[in-house]
Amino acid sequence: QSSVRSLPRVGLSWTLAGEYDQMMWLGRGPHECYPDRKSSAFESVWHASVDSQHIPYLYPSECGGKADVQWMALLNAKGAGLLYKNTRPMQASARRFHTKELMTAKHQRDLPLDRKDRVVVNMDVVHHGLGGDCSWVPVVHDEFLVPPKKGTVWKYEVALQPIQAGQLQM
Repeated sequence: QSSVRSLPRVGLSWTLAGEYDQMMWLGRGPHECYPDRKSSAFESVWHASVDSQHIPYLYPSECGGKADVQWMALLNAKGAGLLYKNTRPMQASARRFHTKELMTAKHQRDLPLDRKDRVVVNMDVVHHGLGGDCSWVPVVHDEFLVPPKKGTVWKYEVALQPIQAGQLQM
């Protein structure tokens, strides 16, 4: 029995070269949205810069997530890059910081805000909700928790496909 009530996320995280700083995705957007905060985000094909995904919250934290993503492309200035396809809708993000950097920073000034050498990609099969229906009870509803039950298996696949310049129109 775990003393942890909920896992923050279950998925993959990897780093790309910083030049792949344009993102395009089929999922909810255009603003950040999470499993319990997505009713104002509509499904469509969206595009944005990776740098625009960082939200400078007073206390650095998870930001820039996209819910119900079916595919996401990260492209360079010429339009070449990688397309990520999922076998099921996922929670996805692309930003300049690793989650650990966001979690350990106390202020925005603690983050390397001028970092341009990498893009950190997250593709999560399940993601803990944000909670905070009201400021006096910042609790995540049970249906948006990810309980660490023994024997639970999450299966998913992510296919990577190279994209040639001009193959996807932004």
